Amino acid sequence: FDYFTIGPALHYLAYQRNENFYSYGQGGYYSPQSSLSTGAALQWLSEEGRTWQWQGTLELGWNNTLQDTESCLPLGLPADIGNALGSTAASGAVALTCAGSHDHGLYGHAQLAATIKLSSRWQAGALADANVTPGRDKQFAALAFLRYFFEPRAAVFSRDLPHNTRDFYLQLDDNRN
Repeated sequence: FDYFTIGPALHYLAYQRNENFYSYGQGGYYSPQSSLSTGAALQWLSEEGRTWQWQGTLELGWNNTLQDTESCLPLGLPADIGNALGSTAASGAVALTCAGSHDHGLYGHAQLAATIKLSSRWQAGALADANVTPGRDKQFAALAFLRYFFEPRAAVFSRDLPHNTRDFYLQLDDNRN
């Protein structure tokens, strides 16, 4: 391995308001008032400059999350909808709340990525990612790719590995990313 590490993991998130629901005006996103995760993490990367390279991450621990009850329509109703509902129904809709929650339990995250040299100009690779946290959706993602280089390459390096399925892009090898 180029590196192999094991150690503690600590994650903390905090937002002023619970926006973990959809409404007109804010759209919704994961935003707990507090989320604390503690655990252990293992990370590794195989040797650089070979015909293939792989890396992995494994993390396990305990998560405690608190989300407050909030108004479902923090910006109120759009005027045309409020007028169509009438004043009684509109005031009732504005008073609707989206329930908060307190979730705790085991969490886990695993990610494996690999790239192999097919020829001096071609590489193939894949990434698999799984994330399970109490109170949130289980998230699973995978990708596979085939990459062509304009200049020949002698080996595979860590920069050739995909890092995340959400922001992965087929990058040019120009060191500008």
